[in-house]
Amino acid sequence: MESDSASDHDEDSKQRGPTTKTKANKVKLVITYNKKGVPVGKEATKLSTFEGLVARTMVPITYDSWLKVSEGVREGLWQYVLFVVDPKSRKQILQSIGKKWRNFKHYLYAKFIKNRSKDPKANLFKPPKDYPFIKKEDWKVFVSHRVTKKWEEKSMKAKNTRAHHKYSHRLSKKGYDGLINDIMQETGKTEEEINRTVLWKKARELKIGGYDADVKTIVDKIVSFINSQIYK
Repeated sequence: MESDSASDHDEDSKQRGPTTKTKANKVKLVITYNKKGVPVGKEATKLSTFEGLVARTMVPITYDSWLKVSEGVREGLWQYVLFVVDPKSRKQILQSIGKKWRNFKHYLYAKFIKNRSKDPKANLFKPPKDYPFIKKEDWKVFVSHRVTKKWEEKSMKAKNTRAHHKYSHRLSKKGYDGLINDIMQETGKTEEEINRTVLWKKARELKIGGYDADVKTIVDKIVSFINSQIYK
């Protein structure tokens, strides 16, 4: 059973951080923010990548939830940030690391446990070699918790909830704020001048162009409405 005690993770909180090119060169990139205080630009994308690296390698997967991660561990993560950031963005950055940590745990479960749990030949308790930084004892705790009936029910409930999200955006790490910044640079418009419907459509556009069937139905309605206003 997973331990929720922060003291059980004291050693983990002191573990060596990931080696990065930025750290090796001792060069800190300066993060630019928009009016809302959200990181934007190429540096913001690099910050997001760094947050993912930190989430995977510096936060033990044995914590039951991000809320159980101790303040000491969080402060260690904040102090390790290798970018010049606004001190006011501490909460924002830690929340982003927490989200990426949850996504990483979900990925581990989906790839290495869920689809192999019914295979009698599968050695579920052997840590995936792709992630050598995961300790054997941590992996055993992680797996033990996720092969229970209670966890399967919880996972199924979450899956059903996600199934109702028909119009999820397809934005990369830059998110909506990054998209707004890109449009501002391309068009010279201010954020206030960018039509919200343009953002909605852009955020759901496929990489190859066009939209999923459900999304296209909404896009067609948006276009029809806009045209009706123009040609009144």
